[in-house]
Amino acid sequence: MRAGYEIARKEAGAGVTVAADIGPIYTDGDEAADPTAEYCAIADAFAACGAGCFLFETFAEARPLLPVFAHIKEKNPAAKILVSFSLGPDGRSRSGIPLARLLKDLEPSLSLLHSVGLNCGCGPTHLYAHAAELCAWAKKRGVSTSVLPNAGYPSMEHQRTVFNTSPAYFAEKTAQIAAFGVDLLGGC
Repeated sequence: MRAGYEIARKEAGAGVTVAADIGPIYTDGDEAADPTAEYCAIADAFAACGAGCFLFETFAEARPLLPVFAHIKEKNPAAKILVSFSLGPDGRSRSGIPLARLLKDLEPSLSLLHSVGLNCGCGPTHLYAHAAELCAWAKKRGVSTSVLPNAGYPSMEHQRTVFNTSPAYFAEKTAQIAAFGVDLLGGC
């Protein structure tokens, strides 16, 4: 992890922000398992490398992250924290949590966050409706947003993962998402 972050910083050069990318820790359905300490240790390792921007991406729940956000801000009040959730086409995370509840669960920590977003999980057509909900919620709270849909839905061809949508389709759909006022728009 440290070596990867150091390489990214070196290659990015001056004036470019490199985020410490932290993904979900799976507990195999063990509801008693609490990954908070592990997330904090990961954030501390990145901070020791000089990270000041932390991206929590492809998450299915918000609540386990709230103490981690506070931990990061306690150690570095200037740190930027971005969180992004992964939804299926039905608007629910892998944990079955709808977007509205994910966002409600974040509210106690909003003052600690730089951005709230959606990534992965579904393609731009399905993410369109969810992005509208996210942006409406964020505008009322003064929070910036990010939306990074998949290029479509993957399939396997000759032992390779491929996305069978065209760049034109992706561009058209993400332009429609951009119209909601998304602050950071990309692809996953």
